[in-house]
Amino acid sequence: MDVSRFILEFAKKKRLDWLERRYLDLISPLNQFLANILKGRAVLILSDDEREWYIDYTINKINDFKSFKPTLIPIFNLYSIVPQIKYAKTQTHFNMIEDMLGIAFKDDYTFWYIGKEDFLFDFVKDKETFFWVFDKDFQDNFYLNSMDENLDRKLIDLIELVKEGIIGAILGEISV
Repeated sequence: MDVSRFILEFAKKKRLDWLERRYLDLISPLNQFLANILKGRAVLILSDDEREWYIDYTINKINDFKSFKPTLIPIFNLYSIVPQIKYAKTQTHFNMIEDMLGIAFKDDYTFWYIGKEDFLFDFVKDKETFFWVFDKDFQDNFYLNSMDENLDRKLIDLIELVKEGIIGAILGEISV
C-alpha cells in the first residue's frame, strides 16, 4: 500500500478523526521521512524547549524491543550528541556543529524538528528535515497548533503512526 492509504487506514482504525481530516498534509513529509529511514540515514531529533520530553519518548517508542525486533532505527536525541547546540548563537557555531555531524554521520543523516519556530528551527530549515512546526504552515511541514488543548495526545498519536509506518516500510508493506 502507499503512504496515503496507510495514513488514512491508520486514522480510521484508531478513530482519529482529526488525522483523517488532515491525512493529505502528512503524505509528502512522511513519505520522505520513511525513504530516509530505508536509505539507512540516521535521524537526529530536536525540538523547541516545551517539546523536549517528546524526543526521548519518540526514541523509546520507536526502538521498543517488545514490539519491533528486526532492527533498531538509528534515531538520536541531537541534544545528547551536541549539548552545546543550545548555546550556539552564531553561524560559526552552527557551522562547527554541522561539520562535526558530517564527520560523525558521514553526511548521511536527516533532522526531525518538533515544535515552534526558534533558533534551532533556523538551523535546520534549509536542510533535509521532517518538520512538525507549530503555528507555521509551509510546504512539507505537518502543521500543528501549539494552542490545541489536545496537542500532546496528537503528538503521541503521530509517533504511533510513524512507528507503524517505519515497520511497514521496512517489512515492504508500505511502498515509499
